[in-house]
Amino acid sequence: MGVSMNAIAKANKIEDVDKIYAGRTLTIPGVEKE
Repeated sequence: MGVSMNAIAKANKIEDVDKIYAGRTLTIPGVEKE
């Protein structure tokens, strides 16, 4: 999607990117919701 992991973490208020689990819904900055 061309978005950095840091940008995704910041948009989702995730402090540790190693703690993202399957099934979690994430906001991807700059991508419109379909």
